[in-house]
Amino acid sequence: MTVTNTSELAAKNDFGFTDSLPAGVSVASDANASTT
Repeated sequence: MTVTNTSELAAKNDFGFTDSLPAGVSVASDANASTT
């Protein structure tokens, strides 16, 4: 994805992106993530 700012440089609100996964692909559940 490419986002190009316009020459007037004003803030652009309410951006959103959607990208569908191919058939048979899913997002894994949380795998006991941790930080230290």
